[in-house]
Amino acid sequence: MRTLAGYARHFCYLFTSNDRLARRLATKFERIRMTYRPPVRDMSFALNEIAGLKELCGSKAFPDLEPDLIEQVLEESGRMAGDLLAPLNWTGDQQGARLEDDGVKAPDGFSEAYKQWFEAGWCSIPGDVNYGGQGLPLSLA
Repeated sequence: MRTLAGYARHFCYLFTSNDRLARRLATKFERIRMTYRPPVRDMSFALNEIAGLKELCGSKAFPDLEPDLIEQVLEESGRMAGDLLAPLNWTGDQQGARLEDDGVKAPDGFSEAYKQWFEAGWCSIPGDVNYGGQGLPLSLA
């Protein structure tokens, strides 16, 4: 399996026949970390206008659902995706999941990120409030 470094080196060779320059460019390319900023405004439009989420606001099924709450959930989930989850892509690409004697081992940082996601209550968004959930539509989860 070719690593990101291998792809970077190959990409650099396409633009220069100078082996030393290609290696230097590939090394610099390896250090670049991808960033992710979720398109929260587009997601809000799709959920509210196309999927009809705004029509559920104040309904019998979701009495506490309000447009401001929808926006807050989307903003915060976008922040978590960009700040907590996106940086793990590099680690995941480099280490990958491994099958070991005691089970599958996730790349470094994945279990800590899951713990933060769980403790922040993201897993309880669509859950029944009578059982500790937040009682919000599944489409916000």
